[in-house]
Amino acid sequence: MKANDRITAIRKNPADPTIWWIGFIALDLILCAAIAAVASIWLSFGWAVAIFTAAVIISAAITIYRGWTTVPENHEMIVELNGEYMATWKSGLHIAISIFGLMKCRELIDMAETNYPLFYEDPEDKIDFHDASTKVKSSIHFRVIDSLKATYAIDDFVLSTAARLEGALRATCGLYNLDEANMDKHLMDLPAVIIYYEEVEKMKAAGKVTKGLSNEERVKLITDLNKIVSTERKRFKDRLFFTEISDGWGVEVTKLTVSDIEIPEHIQQAREKKLVASEEFEAAQIQKKTTVLNAEADAEATVKRAKGDAKSVELQGNALAKKINSLAKSGGITPQEAKEMIVELKKWESLGDKTVVLENALPDSMLKKFVELGILAQTGSNIAKS
Repeated sequence: MKANDRITAIRKNPADPTIWWIGFIALDLILCAAIAAVASIWLSFGWAVAIFTAAVIISAAITIYRGWTTVPENHEMIVELNGEYMATWKSGLHIAISIFGLMKCRELIDMAETNYPLFYEDPEDKIDFHDASTKVKSSIHFRVIDSLKATYAIDDFVLSTAARLEGALRATCGLYNLDEANMDKHLMDLPAVIIYYEEVEKMKAAGKVTKGLSNEERVKLITDLNKIVSTERKRFKDRLFFTEISDGWGVEVTKLTVSDIEIPEHIQQAREKKLVASEEFEAAQIQKKTTVLNAEADAEATVKRAKGDAKSVELQGNALAKKINSLAKSGGITPQEAKEMIVELKKWESLGDKTVVLENALPDSMLKKFVELGILAQTGSNIAKS
């Protein structure tokens, strides 16, 4: 018999306590009457009736006191009679036949939403990612929607529900690298985990997904699954994974949260070393860039100075050429003679003293020519620059 059929049968045919209540009351009255009859041997009939009445009242008070049961608000109590399901008591006051253990509370179930951590049994348990294994802090929110199923359809609905979600979360995390999972952990909610799990199982059954996926195949698979999640998110409660828990066990999972994915120590140390190396490399690159920029600036300055010097030389050369041509025209001499005269004059100017007297420094013909052109002035027997 299937679990749902068994629950249906239990719900339709609960144990009936009526006969037991009648029997218990009859037995109680017989015992009270026996006590009164024994007392009447030594006492009068009136005292016997009083004793009978007192015995009935006392036995009823004991029964009520021992069977007094209060079910808290937002709770349900599963009650069994002689080991069989009898009733589901809602919140409030109830009386049970507690004598001889006839009626017992099988389960007191909190119907409110509950937060339960995953991997509660072993907090050190690690999840295998595509590139590493580490601990994951996560939890589920659930509530009981059918207390009868939660009691009789599954041995421990809390641990069983948590185990199912742990398996689905493992399957989802196994597709991700550690860094990817840390960045996308906020996307690992209940609909995504359920859809990931079911779709991957379908692909495995069809031979589309095998072990040892390459990184490109893995990334493509995640992309394809995310597309399915985006279209099926609102209908995830219709999936078999969810209905097995809700319809089969009477438990509705409302939320799944991945709060933290721990970075293993060796990976953390490797990242720190990489970060230091990256910073050192960046500093070296900056220093290199600065050196290059300085060198380029020096080279550019040198080029500019060279261009400036060349321009200066060009201007001086043009001025000298004009001076030679002007001297040649005004003096009636050839350009070559004018050039030689300018050269000799430059040699004289390089002395830096305009009062220097030139004696026998130049040929007489050239000196006379300088005087005639007004470049030099003759003073006595000497010739000086005018």
